[in-house]
Amino acid sequence: MDTTAPRVDPIDRIEPLDLNRSAHDSIDSRRSKCNCRIVKIAPVIFTNNFGQGPGEYHASPNPNNPDHHIIPISTPDGTEIIEAWYSPFHNIGQLTDFAWIDVNRASPTAIELTAAGYGNGVDARLRIKICVLCG
Repeated sequence: MDTTAPRVDPIDRIEPLDLNRSAHDSIDSRRSKCNCRIVKIAPVIFTNNFGQGPGEYHASPNPNNPDHHIIPISTPDGTEIIEAWYSPFHNIGQLTDFAWIDVNRASPTAIELTAAGYGNGVDARLRIKICVLCG
């Protein structure tokens, strides 16, 4: 018997995943289903003076002291922001010119975008997609 080969067991049954029971119920037994929505925005962050149009946010030239921007989000009726995250979206090659990019919940209806460059004088622009989970 070869003990170096990985063990592979055949799948003999397939069970549907029911998100409305099991672990979900133990997390919040008051809800029968999640009423969550994702809101997406795509702002630009920039270094130096390489921006400043609507929907564009400055990144501090000091990586130890990033700029903080509060961005209001139009949440669906009856919901508030649970969490937010981002992904590079356009001009991704300039991601390396940013020392710090972070997105967090600031309030029930706003997120905080934090950004900084390296302070090396490089002009950079990066569009990011921010996803906001509301529930």
